[in-house]
Amino acid sequence: MAAIPSKTQRGHGGPGTSERLSGAAVFAGAVMMLSGPLSILMGASGIAGDNLFAASLYAYRFDLTAWGWIHIVVGLALIIAGMGVVTNKSWGRGAGAAATGI
Repeated sequence: MAAIPSKTQRGHGGPGTSERLSGAAVFAGAVMMLSGPLSILMGASGIAGDNLFAASLYAYRFDLTAWGWIHIVVGLALIIAGMGVVTNKSWGRGAGAAATGI
């Protein structure tokens, strides 16, 4: 008679796994969660019309307020993706790569 295993293996990030995060994943998530709030602060400064950004010609036809909103959205995406990476969610690494690439 064949022995029946008492527990079956689950996929990456599934319930019941005891996979530990690598040091590189923790570092990447921490950097994303640090860069996100900084990007949000830059966006708020751009929306407020602060002197942080020099008024010059941009490569894209956006004004300073549009760049501020872009920074806020990207900052929020970085924070959410960083939390996904650190908590070892299955969508975290893909979202982190996409948010960081933007």
